[in-house]
Amino acid sequence: MRLALAFVVLGVSPAAAGVVIDNCQITDRLQRFAVCEVTNQTEDAIYSIRFGMKVYTPGSSIPWHDTYAGRPMGTYFQTISGGIEPSETVSIIYQYDHLPANADGMEVVAEVYPLAYRSAAGDVTELE
Repeated sequence: MRLALAFVVLGVSPAAAGVVIDNCQITDRLQRFAVCEVTNQTEDAIYSIRFGMKVYTPGSSIPWHDTYAGRPMGTYFQTISGGIEPSETVSIIYQYDHLPANADGMEVVAEVYPLAYRSAAGDVTELE
């Protein structure tokens, strides 16, 4: 069975307005990839981003994957090759946990949340 692809445009909270992650698309279920557009709306060149990610089926009460659940600091910083200059938008690949066989044929949505970024100067800015 083929997996339904889903696009998600995330609402951006005022606190996270400096980095926008949206238009996430699951591109390869077997390799567990979601590709998202990341826009730098800060004055800094961004070297890396710390993020949380949720992969779920709409209507299900428990997600397939949730890196942010129970971890107030989120996950690790992902370095961005070439960085993201102010006002620039780039596509970034995020990887998530394996989906079980019972996810076959279900719509699966990926949401990625920016939590912090590290500037080219090495300064960390929290976005929560």
